[in-house]
Amino acid sequence: NQWDWTANELFVNIGANPTGGTIEVSSRTYAIAISPNVSNVAFNNFILRSPASNAWHILTGGSASGITVNNLEAYNSENDGFQQNGSTSVAYTNVTSTDNGDDGISFHDTSSGSVEGAYLANNPGGAMDHGTTAQTDANNVTCVGNGHCLGFSTYANDGITRTSSLTNSTISSSSSGLILSQDTAGEVILNVSSTNFINSVLLLQGGNASRINLNNVTFNSGASRSPISLSGGAVWNINFTSTTISSGLYGIYLNGSGTSTVDLTGLTMNPSSVDIGVRLEAGTTASTTVKNGTVVGTSYGILNAANNFTARDIIFNGGSATGLYLGGNGSNAINVTTTGTGVGITIAGANATVATATIQNTAGTGIEITNTASNVTLNNIYVSGLAGVGISVNSSTVTISNYQASGTTSNKALQATNGSVVNANKLKIHHSGTTGVQTA
Repeated sequence: NQWDWTANELFVNIGANPTGGTIEVSSRTYAIAISPNVSNVAFNNFILRSPASNAWHILTGGSASGITVNNLEAYNSENDGFQQNGSTSVAYTNVTSTDNGDDGISFHDTSSGSVEGAYLANNPGGAMDHGTTAQTDANNVTCVGNGHCLGFSTYANDGITRTSSLTNSTISSSSSGLILSQDTAGEVILNVSSTNFINSVLLLQGGNASRINLNNVTFNSGASRSPISLSGGAVWNINFTSTTISSGLYGIYLNGSGTSTVDLTGLTMNPSSVDIGVRLEAGTTASTTVKNGTVVGTSYGILNAANNFTARDIIFNGGSATGLYLGGNGSNAINVTTTGTGVGITIAGANATVATATIQNTAGTGIEITNTASNVTLNNIYVSGLAGVGISVNSSTVTISNYQASGTTSNKALQATNGSVVNANKLKIHHSGTTGVQTA
């Protein structure tokens, strides 16, 4: 007897002329199915191909545990390569799961387990997917061409914090390298370390509180994609250690209604291959804080159109347009420094506050206040070495206190156009070129 994998046919040697005989071949639902109450079982060195559902499957309704899966290969399943339901302590080692109809490995319900060595490719759902309360630790995983590499969705509303990890892995050519999409309350902590994203992104969306810790992670996402994107109503807290964004349209992209905090400490961006360091859309309705570290971008450091945004304790280096752009309503900049940008800070929204800013060596204006801005407050501002105006006010209302300008050699320390209202207190202007203060 012989199975022809290419033709998907079984050839049976019956030892005689088969004319007039009947051979019935039933389609397998699973290649291997495990009872939900089985424990302490090892599966070694199998190749599983083309079942009607999952190649390797733990049935629902129990709590299977202590199961090891070693050197198994799952191909061309109509659903998942490996699927476990409600089972715990399942260890996958050196597994391969490719070209399946949905996920490479799917952790359902209350499942938990570990992955130590896996090659997961061309699974349209995802390489590793999690649901309800599942949590896993994965190491040495290669994900190629999947819908996503690591996915979390629809976590239980039970107030329990769950932690998963991905280490020493490579994620390439996936629509979303890592996606966290949650629909209910319950916190997730995700630790990603020593992992490369190649033409893939980290996509965070949904309604849960989540903490994402990235350590020694590199993003090469290409010129048209944003390596890190946040959307939905989640409360995101993102932290970086020795992490690099080598290429991307926006280094970090925020577009949602959640309250997020992004700590840039430990994050490096390539200024020649990241157009905008951090981009916030107008749809970002809740309070968002970006703090610490250094931001670079080919054009903008931070381009903000969101309400209630705060940039705190940040250095902006370079950028042909603006280091920090504040649109929206109620934006705040606290203790920021810009160096070598086109414009240091642009304010285009209402009720903005800049408290403690140092602006140096811009190619243009230090602080530009456009005619769409109103009720702007500037306090403790120092500008030096600018090629343009120190502070430019265009038909806006602004209050300025504790302002010092030095070396604006080609232009003015303060310029206000017709229709502007400027309330100034404690100005110190030194070597400002032809005019210290000019109104027009």
